[in-house]
Order: sequence, then structure tokens, then C-alpha cells
Amino acid sequence: MIATDLYRYYDADDRLLYIGVSKCAVARAMKHQYDAAWWASFAYMTREVYPTRAAALRAEKAAIKAERPIHNIVHGRPTESTRDYIRRRWPDMPPVDEHTLAAAAALLATAPVRGAA
Repeated sequence: MIATDLYRYYDADDRLLYIGVSKCAVARAMKHQYDAAWWASFAYMTREVYPTRAAALRAEKAAIKAERPIHNIVHGRPTESTRDYIRRRWPDMPPVDEHTLAAAAALLATAPVRGAA
């Protein structure tokens, strides 16, 4: 049994930016600072420890649905900022409608989790 962190990132105005899980939230934060478009808005983080990854993943899914962080795609409705991020990251991609984004999010939600976060 490996304990797993459930973390939340907030901006300076206490807006919830992102919810995630990792064996080590601090190490995961170091990765986010290089690959997350929203990182410049990050001000602080909170962390809860769960006894297993499965328990943390269940809590993450419930938290994303209930709290609706701005930048989570999986388990939540894609936000305008998510669409903007996709357009910035892949400028040659044709426009994507809400139905396609929702289908992609549903596919990601059911994908198997491999390796460490």
C-alpha cells in the first residue's frame, strides 16, 4: 500500500486552478511548473494524504466534479481557458467543438493509469 497525495493549486485570489494526485505532490509541482500553462497564476497548494492511490483517485474525481477547478479537463467540463490552452499549444489544430472536448475528457477519465504521476 502506497500513500498518495491529493493536491489543489490556487491562485492569489483563492481561485481553484487544478486538482491532481501524485505519490509526491511537491515533486509533481516541479513538473507542473514546466508543462502547465496556468503555472504563472499559482500562489499556493493544499494537500491531503490518502492510504492508497485508488482512494486518492476516487477523491480526486469527486473533488473535480464538485469544486470545478479552472484547468482540469478530466471529470469536468472543459473551460474556455482549456480551449485557449489547446489553441496555444497546438495552433494548427482545427477548431474543436464542445461535444468533441467532452468525448475526449470522457475517454481520458476511463483510461488506465500507468506508472507514477
